[in-house]
Amino acid sequence: MKTFYIPSLDGIRGLAALLVFAYHAGFTFLPGNFGVTVFFFLSGYVITTLLRMELQKAGGLSLRQFYFRRVLRIFPPLYLVMTISLLIGLATARTMSPVLIGMQAIQFTNYAQILGNADLMIPFTGPMWSLAVEEHFYLVFPAALILLSREALHR
Repeated sequence: MKTFYIPSLDGIRGLAALLVFAYHAGFTFLPGNFGVTVFFFLSGYVITTLLRMELQKAGGLSLRQFYFRRVLRIFPPLYLVMTISLLIGLATARTMSPVLIGMQAIQFTNYAQILGNADLMIPFTGPMWSLAVEEHFYLVFPAALILLSREALHR
């Protein structure tokens, strides 16, 4: 499938990232959560558009191909950052919970923060809760879209 790219979204992503970064840098009067919301919105828009384009072009969706593309795009840098952060935690004798680390490794950082002590997670990875939420969207939405599109076709 041809690459789908909207250059103007880069500017919006950049502004959203600046909001989040500035908020975490101590400028708490800025709406850092709004920046996260913008990222969620843009991701949902892009993924929905890609799936819609594939549905129109191919007449169906390949969940296998969709998940394969997501894994190749997201997991290598994610696990690289987690590994480096874990090594830093080990080198600095930081106390970390194997259960919470396992939850982070399988994209449950958001639940790890809710259920456990966030101080026992891999250091510097707290913001990965938002990626975990996005991954949950990736797991559920394409399958729901397939079911909804089949239902629409049978009407």
